[in-house]
Amino acid sequence: MSAVFVDTSWWVASINVKGQWPAKTPGLEPLLDGIRLVTTDAVLTEMLNYFSAFGEIMRVRAVRVVNRILNHPEVAVI
Repeated sequence: MSAVFVDTSWWVASINVKGQWPAKTPGLEPLLDGIRLVTTDAVLTEMLNYFSAFGEIMRVRAVRVVNRILNHPEVAVI
């Protein structure tokens, strides 16, 4: 199985579709079928820090995404 490193901007774009990178993830997701995503604890921390100033709704959304990432069988967090 192939693997791709996923950085902070990818996760931010996947949560904040109206942000500065809104088109980054939707067009690429179909290409990632069968490819393992690899990220790090530091990337997830940076993503949570990014959303800490966006209000409660976005903070809660970011935490939910991190929980899904941590429990997703095709995502490796190192």
